[in-house]
Amino acid sequence: MNNRIAEGIIRYKKSIVFTFIILAVCSMVLALLVPVNYNMVDYLPQNAQSTTAIRIMEEEFGGQIPNARVMISNVTIQEALAYKERIAATAGVDAVRWLDDIVGRDILTTTPVQSLDESILENYYHDNIAFYTITIESGVEKSTVDAIRDLVGE
Repeated sequence: MNNRIAEGIIRYKKSIVFTFIILAVCSMVLALLVPVNYNMVDYLPQNAQSTTAIRIMEEEFGGQIPNARVMISNVTIQEALAYKERIAATAGVDAVRWLDDIVGRDILTTTPVQSLDESILENYYHDNIAFYTITIESGVEKSTVDAIRDLVGE
């Protein structure tokens, strides 16, 4: 049996290689047509406790769950605040959370960064790197992420 398979492969090697190449090209083209699902909840089982909890949170509190994180390097506090405003103005962005939402914008602009609580600070601003938590509207994820990348760079 194994000899017959090997002999068939040797005899029809050009046909096999040609078929493989055609199928590989078709696969590459079709892969471009597969949409990306940015909603991680869709991957959870419907009866999982976390899925139920997320559904209850959405019903009780409204809005969506933050679904993106953006990091911008080499920025001061003032520059980070300006970036936050520009990100928030981007089409498709529902909300942007940053350090000023936790400690207050007035405190952030008047108090030295070193005097803020370090455990909170390192989640949002550390070594001149700002970390934003963003909620992107459902259905426009790709275009919104592209617009944010254009705004802040890679």
